[in-house]
Amino acid sequence: MMQPPELEQIRARQRSRNLVVGLILGGLAILFYAVSIVKIAVIPAKEAPSATSSQSPGQE
Repeated sequence: MMQPPELEQIRARQRSRNLVVGLILGGLAILFYAVSIVKIAVIPAKEAPSATSSQSPGQE
């Protein structure tokens, strides 16, 4: 069985590893959110159908 000092070192490494993984996951979530906002803001401005067009997309 492990001695308490060894257990404390293992727990400290696990905490620091969990913190890094959490920060990476949070960063990815923020990145995906930002990319989604940019796509929503840019794509409709470029590809918005004109108000005078009576055709639906895909009709010719």
